[in-house]
Amino acid sequence: MGTRRTAKVSEAIRETVSTTILFELKDPRVKNVTVIAADVSADLRTAKVYVSLMGSDKEQALTMHGLNSARGFIQSRLADRLQTRYTPVLTFV
Repeated sequence: MGTRRTAKVSEAIRETVSTTILFELKDPRVKNVTVIAADVSADLRTAKVYVSLMGSDKEQALTMHGLNSARGFIQSRLADRLQTRYTPVLTFV
C-alpha cells in the first residue's frame, strides 16, 4: 500500500464525513463544524478527522460531544462509500 492510496482514502474520508455532518446529521449539538483534514493509518483501520469549531468553549465542548456520539452513524455512511475491507474507526481532533 503506497502513500497514494492512503491519500485517496484520506480525501474520501474527509469528503464523506463533511457531507454527512452537513446534510444528514440531525443532532442539534453539532453545528458550525468544518472538516479540515483526515489522516489514515497505514493499515486503513483508524483515521483522525481534524475539525474546526466555531463558538464559545462550552459550545465547542458540546459540539465535540455530539460528534463523538454520532461517530457510529458517520462510520456507517463511510462504510457505504469506501470499498475497503475494514471501515476506519474515526477519532475527532
